[in-house]
Amino acid sequence: GRASIGSPEKLSDLHARRTLYPGHQSINRYRDGRDALRALVGDGAWNWVLIGPDPKEMPVLGGGAGSVDEMRMLAHEVGGDTVTFGLLRLRFGVERLMRTKYVFVHLIGPRASAVKRGQNNTIASDMVEAFKTYASVSVSFFDMALDNLRLENIIARVRAVAVVDDEVVAHDAARRSLYSVEAFREALAIEKALALGNATSGRNPSMGDPSR
Repeated sequence: GRASIGSPEKLSDLHARRTLYPGHQSINRYRDGRDALRALVGDGAWNWVLIGPDPKEMPVLGGGAGSVDEMRMLAHEVGGDTVTFGLLRLRFGVERLMRTKYVFVHLIGPRASAVKRGQNNTIASDMVEAFKTYASVSVSFFDMALDNLRLENIIARVRAVAVVDDEVVAHDAARRSLYSVEAFREALAIEKALALGNATSGRNPSMGDPSR
């Protein structure tokens, strides 16, 4: 019969087809999730990656430079009837105020059956541990409905758990929280500009500041 998403047959088919997602600035250059995670943490062009429910094979379903919204769109397309796992690299602010946070998401497709949810949910802890091998995960979301994967929700949790001393930046003209939608969009705009410039020059992108 027809393989369901999440089976080796279907994931293999997704690898073959998932070469470009509408609106992506990046192609799916990775088949192995470990390579994708290394690149994402290592200042690669991608700032998110979506991986199928297999902590051993770590099959890449897709990735790109469009952050939360782009991940949600792809998750709906390829994971609407199953469970998927993703990592987001979120940057906030610029120059000396820049901070980088990594967010793990365990996503439940809207059409995922109770049986499939139960089967795949049992590997969630293995998946997050596998992700933590490559990234210093600041925030983890478990059993998250796809429609709840929104930038505002992610940033609210990041801010809640981050050790932030806003007095440090209070003297700056902006006088706003470091972990805000505005600070994220500011950093994302720079990240996209650098990625575009480096794509044309053939260089690897770099934001300069390490994760803190």
